[in-house]
Amino acid sequence: MTGVVPQAEAQAGTTLQGRFAVLTGGSSGIGRALSTELATRGTTVLVGSRRKVDGDLLHRPLDLASHASVSEFAAGILASGRSIDVLVLNAGVHIPWRRVITRDGHELHWQVNYLSNFLLTHLLLDRCRSSALKQIVYVASEAHRLAAIPAGPLLGFSQRYAKSKEAAITFFLRLQELHPDLRVQIISPGYIDTEIHRHKGRTSAWIERAWSRVRTPEEAALEIIRVIEMPEATSVYWDRGRAATPGGRCRDEAHAEALWRESVAALRPVLPDAAPCAMITNHARTWRAFGPAVGQPANVEELAALVRKAADDGINVRIVGQRHSYNDIFFSRTSMISIAKMNRVLELDPDRSTITCEAGITLDEICAYLDERGYALRYCGNHGRQTLAGALATGTHGYGRDGGLMSELVTAVTMVRADGQLVRVSAEHDLRALRLGLGTLGVVVEVTLAVDRSVPCVYRVASMPRQELIARLSELASSHEYLRYWPHPFDDAAMLYLTIDRTTGERVTTGPVRYMGARASGLEWLGLPWLRMPAVRRLLGRALSISHHELSVVVPFSTSLFVRDGVIQRQRHEILGQIGRRAFDRNGWLNMELAIPRDRYPEFAQLYEESLPRMSGLIPARPYYACRVVGAAQSVLLGPNFDRDVVFVDIHADPRARSSDPFLRAVEGESIRALSARPHWGKQFFAECDAIRSAYPTSNIEDFLAAKNRFDPGGVFSNDYSRRVLGV
Repeated sequence: MTGVVPQAEAQAGTTLQGRFAVLTGGSSGIGRALSTELATRGTTVLVGSRRKVDGDLLHRPLDLASHASVSEFAAGILASGRSIDVLVLNAGVHIPWRRVITRDGHELHWQVNYLSNFLLTHLLLDRCRSSALKQIVYVASEAHRLAAIPAGPLLGFSQRYAKSKEAAITFFLRLQELHPDLRVQIISPGYIDTEIHRHKGRTSAWIERAWSRVRTPEEAALEIIRVIEMPEATSVYWDRGRAATPGGRCRDEAHAEALWRESVAALRPVLPDAAPCAMITNHARTWRAFGPAVGQPANVEELAALVRKAADDGINVRIVGQRHSYNDIFFSRTSMISIAKMNRVLELDPDRSTITCEAGITLDEICAYLDERGYALRYCGNHGRQTLAGALATGTHGYGRDGGLMSELVTAVTMVRADGQLVRVSAEHDLRALRLGLGTLGVVVEVTLAVDRSVPCVYRVASMPRQELIARLSELASSHEYLRYWPHPFDDAAMLYLTIDRTTGERVTTGPVRYMGARASGLEWLGLPWLRMPAVRRLLGRALSISHHELSVVVPFSTSLFVRDGVIQRQRHEILGQIGRRAFDRNGWLNMELAIPRDRYPEFAQLYEESLPRMSGLIPARPYYACRVVGAAQSVLLGPNFDRDVVFVDIHADPRARSSDPFLRAVEGESIRALSARPHWGKQFFAECDAIRSAYPTSNIEDFLAAKNRFDPGGVFSNDYSRRVLGV
């Protein structure tokens, strides 16, 4: 038999049976009707209101116009030890025309409709997160859209009410973003015939009712219950039972950040542990999220205290460097800490050929220190502002015949564990995990790296037809210490390649040379968009006869060879270098990097060309890639070059082009499936735990998980990223 399920049978099967709900403003109106419906469904309901409720419902006094009352109400719930399955924030006030100031010094609408809800939610947040349903419901109003209208005499009727509702919706939208484990529902029920209208005059009340579809509290309550009982959340904001989009100001990032900061300051006396939140972005601004403001400890002792407190509070911690990542590896929704103030060089040991630094130091700072003293890092990334801690955590690499990851240079680390203890680690079985720990094993505060003496080296840039380079890749890789290559700016059928080879003979620098840094004065025209059009660059190359440009010089082997943009000898070289950099320097683009087994690179090159979206040569948004050749190593468990020679293919695509996302997904998916590629941990990628784990030897994954269990068994340093890509 088919038909409508009887009401009693439907209620018996809901998820609300046996749950615990806390509801504010339940003595009348929507709150009273909603508490009755919840109780009918077998939910234990605690009502917070100024007036005592009738019937069998639990009740505690609550006055949202008083911070002390809110704190006392929350303290009573916390003392009971119960988890809150559903927190319904329904209480509100609307007093037209009059401006009332509470005892706490706030405008009445602002405190009752917004600030006290901010306070109560923070006080009860952990109890909501520890429950089975994890739901927070805020009863909003479509009147929030009026807040965008400039205030005036005629708007005194609703302006203060609208602004308070707009602020609350802004807050709860960000709360959902900060805590995806929660289910936050913002519900605007429309015009409901309740006591909230009792302060309005007859004329204004009559006008409102005339243009609105007046509904009963019972109708609104059933609508809210329906949203609560939905198996999955399909929206955060609801307008009269339909999924909707709140006003633009509620979604504005700068507005949300300023509002959160203002609210934390206003509630400091009663909510001292609340942290301001901010919009967090990566350096390229291709990834962003709303999160807690980043802590800035001045030393290891302050850092250890922050970590220990986070562990005691049961929240996750992540270390944030310069955010030179294209994903959320650095992000935590609960606590982020910068170690930028811990950036000293501690020791250069010539006897052991090592340098020990605090992990907040940047690659530029290490480079300058070593250059002055005649030493260099064998491998280094090319983003000088990246911190050492960030470079090691993400697997930042240079290139080289015998390896290439900076992590391979690590001989010892000092780290802060979740309990705040400082430990120095030099045992190889631990270092194999800690050298590239994804930030999930602890806070690395000091690092000892192997260094090399600076000797003369031959630095050579040349061009070669693309297909010839592909055919000769193994030959070039085996005959040169360092090899990287990228598209020729002026010839689509060719590649430019760079080789570096250290020498032992008596070689001297070939004339005056210098490193190419920031754009030279007088060359601003090189940044014009037309230089990013392949067809224009081809014509320019033919006109200037520069398709076969070469450079070969002898220079001191230096970390600057990797961190800087290149070596230049004459003005001509600088001009060409600047053009090439303008053509392919797209820091604001999406960036995906794959470690392709070197012997499978020809297959990748074909796959890439076949996957490229069709584009005109006059469109500057064409994807491109550059390559660095890295030899096999076995000292880093999660090294993409573990036990295999690889080509790191660094792919860039315009985030504004609709074709970019499907293109990157297709290239990555097929490269992992067919070519056994491994993604770069700090770049954009789409593969998740099962695919990532299968790309590495099983013993490597097992050893890393064992290290995680030794160093961080409570998962204090885990985050969404580590759980998604590695399951830890």
